[in-house]
Amino acid sequence: MFRIPTPIILIVGLTAATCVIAYWSDNLGKKLGKKRISLQIGSFSLRPRQTATLITMISSVGIMLATLAAMTLFSDQVKTAIFRSQRLNKSNEDLLHRNALLAKESQRLRASVAGSNVQAQQAEKLAQAATQKANAATKNADLRVAAAGAKTVQAEKQFRNAQSKLGPAQAARAAAERGEKQAHQSERIARRDEKTARARAQEIVQRLSQAQNLLAVARNRVTSAQARLSAVNSRLAGAQAGVRRAQNAIEQVKRGTKEVLKSNRTLLVQLETGRASVKALQDERVKLETEVGQAKQYLTQFASIADYYRNAAGNLSSGRVIIEVGQVFAEILVPRDAGKAELRAALSRLLDEGAAAATKLGAPPPADPAAAPTGTARALHLEPLPAAILGGDAQSDALLGEEQIVDHFVNYISISFKVPVSVRLTASRRYVEGETQFEARLVPVPVEQAFKRGAMLAEGTVDGTQNDARIFNQLLALVNRAGATARAKGMIPLLSEENPDFFAAGTNERIFDTLRKVKSLDSKTRVRLVADDDLLTIDNPSVRFQIDSGT
Repeated sequence: MFRIPTPIILIVGLTAATCVIAYWSDNLGKKLGKKRISLQIGSFSLRPRQTATLITMISSVGIMLATLAAMTLFSDQVKTAIFRSQRLNKSNEDLLHRNALLAKESQRLRASVAGSNVQAQQAEKLAQAATQKANAATKNADLRVAAAGAKTVQAEKQFRNAQSKLGPAQAARAAAERGEKQAHQSERIARRDEKTARARAQEIVQRLSQAQNLLAVARNRVTSAQARLSAVNSRLAGAQAGVRRAQNAIEQVKRGTKEVLKSNRTLLVQLETGRASVKALQDERVKLETEVGQAKQYLTQFASIADYYRNAAGNLSSGRVIIEVGQVFAEILVPRDAGKAELRAALSRLLDEGAAAATKLGAPPPADPAAAPTGTARALHLEPLPAAILGGDAQSDALLGEEQIVDHFVNYISISFKVPVSVRLTASRRYVEGETQFEARLVPVPVEQAFKRGAMLAEGTVDGTQNDARIFNQLLALVNRAGATARAKGMIPLLSEENPDFFAAGTNERIFDTLRKVKSLDSKTRVRLVADDDLLTIDNPSVRFQIDSGT
């Protein structure tokens, strides 16, 4: 049957307990915080916040213990991981000890088997030596019997010779009898040697039989030792399997213990987070009270500003416009490798030059520059920006002052651009005669190549059979499309009194020259507007017309 692993049970159970603890503790902390209950322990009194924290901690620990108790009641694996870990560790130690004893017993039996094998080899060597001695004795006895037989044959031959010579010499007969006696004596000696050799051979055979018996006993001992060794190996394998099972159980217990400790750490972190949240809420309350006071001040300021803009609106509707929205007061070129200090100094000069230009355009000069703080006596200042525009709190109504805007702008230029940058000070809105507060914006334009010489900005078909006005409108529409293409490429030329138009000087003359050429063709003509030179993003686009005859 499939069993859910203990770590999964612990993770699921502790996750559920954590969710319940978080929800319960949050609601309980809110309720206790609202009731402002104080706990009195003897002469020691706790504040309402400390009382809520203590009760929340006690309830969280109670829920955790109840969860562990429920998991222990319904899961044998968790019960084993919590209550039987020490016994499993002790069982593992016993099995490891028994494994060591069995390993020593196995080594001893292996040594005994090795000794038995050595004794068997020695017995085989003794048997081989005894066999060799018996063979040598048997060979010697056979040689002596053969020698005795040869002497007997010789004596019989002499006896027959003596019988054939009965008459001639009785001395020969006596010699033959002596030879016969000697032959019989030699035969007895040979038979005695043969008996001795046979006795020694029997003795050697008996020793060989004893050696074979010893060898059989040694082999039986070897077989018995091998059987015992096999049994020991089986027991050792069983013990090792038990050790592995115990180790697996211990690993499960360790994993379960780690999960419990991890859950405890999570609960402690949540408790600290709750405390931090309570402190953050208290700090937020103080901050909100401060912001309420600031809001009241802003309300007063905005009321005066609204009055000012109402007056400005009246002047705008009835007065003469002296400054248009987006009009450039001053411009500087920041090099590519400029540092922050150099950027800040350049922006300060730009503000001074812009204030001087605004004064020339009709802005009121400062009343007493020497008596005013640094920078406040200028006739032109940067428009305040909401903090949310520069990455602040989206719900905040705080406004950034001129110094803060300059700081952010310096960081933006130094980080965002790796090319020279044209920084322009432009009017934030229209201004009319009689206004006393002038504000501007900083506009960065990276100086880089927008078009190469000969690049096409726009093209279209112009009908040369129409009148001059319609041909001019078609060419003007082509120029407007080229201007939109140039702006999409980031071209923002610096307009001036000498050249207040977007395109370079002489563009109007080229439009009329092209009109006359198209009119002379008296047919539909394909006209392209291409760059007359390499164009940078700060240049007034210099363009020329290319004409292809159509049908």
